[in-house]
Amino acid sequence: MVHEETKADDKIEIMEIDAHWLNRKLSETMPDVNPEDILSLESKILAILENVESPARECEKKLFALLSYKRIDLVRKIVKSRHAIFYGILLK
Repeated sequence: MVHEETKADDKIEIMEIDAHWLNRKLSETMPDVNPEDILSLESKILAILENVESPARECEKKLFALLSYKRIDLVRKIVKSRHAIFYGILLK
């Protein structure tokens, strides 16, 4: 039961997302990375999410290649809410 609640918490609603949501999450997750590299990562992640027709598994593999398995929680959150993140940032 607790596992199901955790899964539900990973999903992000589009109303929670603004233009800088991804940048903030990356900065929180990787405080040792400089801001220029965070911006570069953000652009690369958005390029992955831009292909909205790609399966979740493909998106996940590309994100792990970019962010590594050390950031599994962030990757899981991005994959589960990839459409909301992409369109939320695009629309803001």
